Amino acid sequence: MEMTHQVKPELLTSGVPATPSEILSAKISAMPNFVIDCFNTCLVEQYHNGYATIKQDVVEPMITKKCKEFNVPFSLTFLDIEPFYRNKGWNVQYTRKSNGAGRPVGKFEFAAKQPK
Repeated sequence: MEMTHQVKPELLTSGVPATPSEILSAKISAMPNFVIDCFNTCLVEQYHNGYATIKQDVVEPMITKKCKEFNVPFSLTFLDIEPFYRNKGWNVQYTRKSNGAGRPVGKFEFAAKQPK
């Protein structure tokens, strides 16, 4: 499984402001492939009529398990996947609410973008 964690050094040292597409490209190249694979697995399981809801307490343990397998420290940035999927034809909304016991419950809501 290929993992790339390198950001182009010139992006960080050129003294020139980065474009949104350069930042997205840097984020994509820094994201371990297994994170996207975990979200894709959940999407396949949850997808129905153009929509899917992925609960954070389902996908996060999957990612944590893969982190251990690949000896990669878990990072909350691994849950910042919205721009990747928006770029691929999804509307993605992350929401987080309290479950009443003080622990926040997050979910990612995916909807296939409608053709224009």
